[in-house]
Amino acid sequence: MPVSALPAQQPADRAALLLGTRRVDRGTHRCLAVHGHVDDMLLAPDGRALRLAELLAVDGAGDGIMTVVASELSGAATLTPPGTPPPADPVALPAASMAELLEQALGRMAGRRSTLLLQGACGAVEQDELLAERLRNLPFDRRLADGAAQVVVSFRDDAPATLQGATGWDTFRVSLPDKAERRSALGYWAQIRAFDPASIDLDDLAATTGGLELDDLRRLVQEHARVEPVTPRRVSEIRGAALARQFRNLLQVDHRPAISFGDVVGGEAVKAAVRQARREGRFTPLALAGPPGVGKTMLGQATAHELGVPIVYADGRLKGGIVGETARNLARFREMLVAYAPVVVFWDEIDLLLGRSTDWNGDSGASNEVRQSILTLLQDAPGLGIFVVASTNNPLSAMQHRVRNRFRIIPVLHPAGDDLLAIARLEAAKHNVTLSADVADLFQDTQDVLWNGRDIERLIESGRSNALRLADPDGRADADVHGRPLTLSAADLRLLVRHLAAARDEAAELNGLEAVFVVDNPYDLPWIARQIEGRSRPPLPPYLAEVMSADGLPDRQRIAARLAAAGVRDAG
Repeated sequence: MPVSALPAQQPADRAALLLGTRRVDRGTHRCLAVHGHVDDMLLAPDGRALRLAELLAVDGAGDGIMTVVASELSGAATLTPPGTPPPADPVALPAASMAELLEQALGRMAGRRSTLLLQGACGAVEQDELLAERLRNLPFDRRLADGAAQVVVSFRDDAPATLQGATGWDTFRVSLPDKAERRSALGYWAQIRAFDPASIDLDDLAATTGGLELDDLRRLVQEHARVEPVTPRRVSEIRGAALARQFRNLLQVDHRPAISFGDVVGGEAVKAAVRQARREGRFTPLALAGPPGVGKTMLGQATAHELGVPIVYADGRLKGGIVGETARNLARFREMLVAYAPVVVFWDEIDLLLGRSTDWNGDSGASNEVRQSILTLLQDAPGLGIFVVASTNNPLSAMQHRVRNRFRIIPVLHPAGDDLLAIARLEAAKHNVTLSADVADLFQDTQDVLWNGRDIERLIESGRSNALRLADPDGRADADVHGRPLTLSAADLRLLVRHLAAARDEAAELNGLEAVFVVDNPYDLPWIARQIEGRSRPPLPPYLAEVMSADGLPDRQRIAARLAAAGVRDAG
């Protein structure tokens, strides 16, 4: 499936938006804080890839505006674009603290049409608390009153909270470049012969490098020209490294997921929902609800494989431990997803980030603003080319009603019947083991056992180990004996199965009941979805059978009573 299976929407031209904001702020005597990907290159109106300081200097030169760039390491200097005559009295200051450079530069620039760019202010503000207050009050400095001089301050990542919403300040976030900007940058580098344009498909490279800064893209084409040709694997490595750098390893991405729907046993309702969404082009967020270890993550991976797009793994690590950190992580997360689109997001245990209804006190549990950001992302995701697939063990007790309403909830429960045997055979094949015919009867007699993938894996591993030990009690057999294919019978596994059957997993039962209780579409119930696919209805475990009607529909009153008796409450 081509990457066009999902619609994609990308941000607008970054340089044009930044320069437009800067001109408005100059006209209204406002200072400007630029944050985000401020070290990346930006495409000037003439198509050149320039740094922030160069872009401001080129733009200002056309209006006779002098640009002064200041940093603590380099001091302050006037930046004059090539072909532009230098100003009569250029500013040149030695290295000093950011506060000293600000005062001296403003003294030299007062009354002159000029722009002062303070670079690397983030570290300076962290080390000098007085500087943050000085910047906050900067719009009231008399040297800026006539509007001739303007101050622009750049911050990596996020602007300080003291400047956000401060009087006389405006903020602009430099986002990641979109597909059109990446294509334009590639065209520019091809034009200046940075590489041979005939040696690579520029449209394809622009389409498959979402999430990269232009700096990353430039290094990629330089490597292509000087070292070795660009390959899909190398593009994936570069994108993965960029993602790790931007999110400090909070997220993982798989650009070419290998697991397909054919590799996943069961999950008919999920597979049908994904294929329907692909046909109709409507990718409503899915929530896979059920106990741990039943294949929810594999179904998420297979969804990305089915659509032919990358998958991004997100979890509760996006939740920060200090005030504002969660909101910042989510803002960057959304920006990255838009750049990566079309993409599948697998949000593991999303309830850990959303929290229960009683958890919204302080940023450690998240805030109403954070919760609203997530709800907004879920609402906007289909139009942005983002297919959200979430997992939850507790859809009723850990997700509020208005959160659940944003998802199509599909129960994913313990395997049973022929699905159980199919999974066992897959696990056996991984261990060079075959199962005899009577193993099917053994599983048929254990319908009250709540099997999950880890249990089946342990069963096969233990059965193989025991069979080898019985065949070679002294451990003296040749190594080839242990490498030969092994056949396990029901007799080899019966004791292990009885051991597992003796342990009732009440928590897993409650997870399953919650998933069945909140489902809106009865055709998404696993046993009904199987029948739609032309397969027989599997036997239900006792905890489900006792709350089902004859037609396979859940009795919600019975389920509610069972959950209430166990202390499970609706999150509201």
